[in-house]
Order: sequence, then structure tokens, then C-alpha cells
Amino acid sequence: MKYYLPQLLILSFALILLQGCTMSKLLKQNRTEMERLAYEDLSKKEKFDGLAEVLVEVMESSLTFENPLKTFRYLEKFTKQNSDELKSLSGELKPWIDEMGRGEKISFTTRALARPYSRRMVKLVPRIQRMAKENEFELGPLQKAMLVYRLKGLIK
Repeated sequence: MKYYLPQLLILSFALILLQGCTMSKLLKQNRTEMERLAYEDLSKKEKFDGLAEVLVEVMESSLTFENPLKTFRYLEKFTKQNSDELKSLSGELKPWIDEMGRGEKISFTTRALARPYSRRMVKLVPRIQRMAKENEFELGPLQKAMLVYRLKGLIK
């Protein structure tokens, strides 16, 4: 029995390290994609779709943690690492969407709703926002980027 305690401690420490490595790997992949979206010469539609896919992946990854504190720590790390890119992309996409005419907005919204990320985004954004409000966590630039995807607000 006395030999089980050290083995359990070693196993739990290894699991914590593994989780941290996985988090770092995911954050690095997301960082690379965010840089590509923000700084490469892509169309606005490609940037919109790319940002949505990254945000969905980040939100889904953050919700795998059982503790809300770890969820927000992960979101905070992502936001800090990609703050400039998030500001740049949301600052570029929001005016672009606002400048669209009514017909363009309808067409764009229909196209966006047909994308694979839309259904997941509709479920994840309110869930993350509700968790942030309940735990008094500030999302900052990530919040602004998520607001770009309020598709129901595109058509007035």
C-alpha cells in the first residue's frame, strides 16, 4: 500500500504535464493560423471563415477542462498571444460587414450559415459568454472577435 502513493503522485504529475503540453501545442497551432489570417493577403470571406474556425476550435478546446478557471486560463493565454491579430481581424471584418448592402448581407449570412462552423459557433459563443459573466472573467479582444459572428444581427 505504501508503494501506491508515490506511483499515484508520479502518474498525476505526468498527466498534468501532458495536459500542459497539449495546451501549448494547441495554442501554438492557433497562433500560427491567427498570424496567417491577420497578415497574409486573403479575401475578407477567407478571413471571416478562418477566424470562425479558429474561434470554434479554441472554445471547444477550452471547454474540455472541467474547471472553469482552467477554461478561462486557456482563453486568456490565447487572447494574450493573439491580441493584436484579434484586434486587427475584428477591426477589419466588422466595418466590412457593416458596409454591406441588404442583399449582400442576406447572401453573406446564408453562405455563413451553410458553413460547418456555424452550428457549433451558435452553441459555443453564448455558452462562453455566460460562463465569463458568471465567473466575472473579462474576454477583451476575444469578446470583440466573437461579436463579429452574431449572424442574427447582420440583417436588420
